[in-house]
Amino acid sequence: MDRFENRRRFRTVMNSKLTLVILLLVLMVVLKSTWILYGKNKEAGMKKESLSRESKQIGEREDFLEGEISRLRTEQGVEEILRQKFNIKKDGEEVLVIIDEEIDEKERENKSLKTRFGYILIQLKDFFR
Repeated sequence: MDRFENRRRFRTVMNSKLTLVILLLVLMVVLKSTWILYGKNKEAGMKKESLSRESKQIGEREDFLEGEISRLRTEQGVEEILRQKFNIKKDGEEVLVIIDEEIDEKERENKSLKTRFGYILIQLKDFFR
């Protein structure tokens, strides 16, 4: 009889509304914790991917710079840089400077417009003196 009574008490406790509410609260806490962990896992994955891309770019940049350093260690590399930056020539060579005429014409138009405008301003100032 004692066994049946214990079963009945267990069933009454398990079927009570208080037990159901407690189990629902525990379930909600577990679900919330799981959702937070899921979000953190997703964020960590995105950061890992971003850092992986950045690491790849740094590796490519490092390879490029090492290539540039090895190129600059040769005489031809040094000569090329000197020619580009300082417009240096070797003995017996001549430097040819090409001036684009379109740019000159545009500059002339701008200067003439500026001088015309300046002339008009000077005339207006003289008029009101």
